[in-house]
Formats: sequence, C-alpha cells, structure tokens
Amino acid sequence: MSIDVFSKDSRPYLMGLAIIGVVMVHVSTQEVDHPLFKMISIIFCKGHLGVNIFFLLSAYGLCFSYNKYSLKKFYFNRITRIWPIYPVALIARYIIKDIPLQDSIEKFLYEVSGLFLFQVKRDFFWYMGVLTIFYLIFPLIYEVFNKLRNYKISILLLLCILSHVLLMHDYGNNDIYLAIITRVPTIYLGFLTYFCVRDNELSKLYVSYGFCALLSLTQINEMTCLFLPAAMLIISNSIKRPLEKPISFLGKHSLEIYLGHTFAVYHILSFPWSYPINLILFFLAAALYSYLLYLVQHLFGKYLITPYIKPL
Repeated sequence: MSIDVFSKDSRPYLMGLAIIGVVMVHVSTQEVDHPLFKMISIIFCKGHLGVNIFFLLSAYGLCFSYNKYSLKKFYFNRITRIWPIYPVALIARYIIKDIPLQDSIEKFLYEVSGLFLFQVKRDFFWYMGVLTIFYLIFPLIYEVFNKLRNYKISILLLLCILSHVLLMHDYGNNDIYLAIITRVPTIYLGFLTYFCVRDNELSKLYVSYGFCALLSLTQINEMTCLFLPAAMLIISNSIKRPLEKPISFLGKHSLEIYLGHTFAVYHILSFPWSYPINLILFFLAAALYSYLLYLVQHLFGKYLITPYIKPL
C-alpha cells in the first residue's frame, strides 16, 4: 500500500479536534446567562459531530490492524486499549454516586459489555458502548465489506438513503438510535477509505467524499455530518496544521480525556456554582481525572502487560 490517506501525523490531530468538539459541546449545553458562554455555545453547537471523526478513523485504523496482526493479537490490542481505564471510570462513578454493591455489579456488567447502549435514557458513555460492540463484531463487518468492495459507492449511497429514511421516524426519548443512525455512513466511510487506498482506487475515494459533501449541503436533518469526511481529508493532507503539537497531544490521549471530562460533567458542572468558577473547576477536574486515568493505563501496561504477556 503506497499511501496513507490519514497518516500517523494527521490522525492524532484530527482526533484532537474531535475531542475538543465533544468536550466543548457538553460545556455549551449548560444554561449559563453570560455573553462568553453564549459565544461558546454558538461556536461548538456542532461539536458532537467530533464523534464521527473518531468512528471514521477507528474503522480505517482497525482495517490496518486486522490485516497486520493475528485475530488473537487484534482482540488483545482492542482489549488493552479500553481496559482498565473504562472499567475504572465506571467503578469510580458508582462509588461517587454511592450505588449499592449489588446494583453496582449488575450495572458494571451491563455497561462494560456495551449492552447498556440499548437503554432508553442516553448516557455520556454511550460512545463506549458502541465502541465495545464495534470491536467485538469488527472482523465480521470487515469480511462482509471486503466481499462487497466492488460495490463501495453503491453501498455508501444505500446507507445514506437508509439513514435519511430512518431519521424520519419518531424515536421518542430514545435518541441513542438517532445518534447511531447518523453515524453509520461515516463508519462505513472508514472501511471504504481503506479499501480504496488498498486497491489504489483513489478516484472512487474522492467521488465518495465529494458525494457526502454535496449531500451534507442539503442539510437533511443531521446528515450535515457528512461534510466532515471531506474536511478531514483536506486537513489530513495540509502542509501546515494550526497548533499541531498541542492538538495532536490531546488526540493521542482522547480516550482518557473523553472518560475524564464525563466525570467532570456529572460532578462539577451540575453544582450550583457561579460562572466562571464552575467552568474553571470543570477543566481542572477533567484534566486531573484524565491524567489519573492515563497513569492507570500506563502502569497497567508497564507492570501487568509488558513483563508477563508473551508476544501473541
């Protein structure tokens, strides 16, 4: 494979932009009557679409990993990516919320497996549920799309149409299905990108991304998210990217930041403190908790994985 559309340098940068959008959109949802806060709400009103960046890059990167390693090694890498920081984040939340032990055990098994994704009430950790299930079934999805790779553009068109039709349905309070539906075409674009690069079919890649960009201009409900792939492609191939080092740093630790900031959303922004004190405390708490999760992951890999696990 001669080229890498989303290079090792550009992927952390894109993920950094994504996590900034996700964090700030959660901040902007707080009802604060202040001009600066209102400006934040306007700038980051679409920050939730940063999740689409994660899904596209995950699908794209997982295709490389799946073909580079054995199936056993593939799953080992996936497990050690989210363990133990995801379980630790869950347990910490149960302790702080003073949830009884028996309820905590049941809730833990339900959430860490990804099954909580089908709850009616949406949770900040819904992304982790999708990611867990996506990791588990990825080999099956890959093999299916690999066999259908000659119909890449047709499949993309069908998924976009299907998403548009499904969005017409009233899902009531269960907006998690709405969130997933709008991400399916973007996830598939990760597979499409990999197959186009692998098979040296860049013309089909550009046609697909151009189609998504044009479709996004119609502003069909949440289908505006399809403009992101085109923007990602431009940024990825740019010679200079603004604030590349700090943003790439955030991207490399995006999972810790994601889990860390949800803790702060639950326990800091909900406090009746005046602005901007609660906002300052939010970022301090999010940074501290994210760093603690990083240490957990680092120590887990250094002392429990590297010394005792033989190469798979």
